[in-house]
Amino acid sequence: MKIILLSTFLCSGFLFAQDKPNTPANPETKTKIELFQNRKGGVVIKSFEKLFELPFYFYGKKMTAYEGEVELWELIDGGSGEKVYGIKISMPIMGGRNGTEKIGEDNVFLDADEVDAVIKGIEYILAYEAGKTKYKDWQVDFKSKAGFEVSTFSSEEGTKYAVDTGRETRIYPRSEIESLKEAFVKAKGMLGSK
Repeated sequence: MKIILLSTFLCSGFLFAQDKPNTPANPETKTKIELFQNRKGGVVIKSFEKLFELPFYFYGKKMTAYEGEVELWELIDGGSGEKVYGIKISMPIMGGRNGTEKIGEDNVFLDADEVDAVIKGIEYILAYEAGKTKYKDWQVDFKSKAGFEVSTFSSEEGTKYAVDTGRETRIYPRSEIESLKEAFVKAKGMLGSK
């Protein structure tokens, strides 16, 4: 009798643990586009286009390999036709003996409704000038819901700029951050317009 009750209890647990159709696979995700692409029990159509490349700088020198990418994304529910737009930012994770080998990739997503905040955050970072704080060293950060971060900070060599995708942080010259801002301005006009 105990074995039958135990078996019934275990089987009912397995039944209730099954995924429900069209529910997010990973409820810890923070953006609408991540939730949408992780749905189960339905068809998701993914359309994407590369918008911008983030170069890899090694000790201040621009390298031609291992560039990050900024892509526009459109996801469509094959059953209902519902659409979600956003941006995927991919950054190679560098490692190895000299730090110049690709050992993985880090991805972060932005929802279409976050693009205005990203543009304003980058504009603020580009406009920031040393001397606005009480102390000599300073740092200014913009961070999205999912952890995409653009920063400026003081260093012995002067003002520096960085992009962080969660596990990978890269230092860039000001010109690359200006180009990144322009890519987001372009993206704002393209998201959902096709």
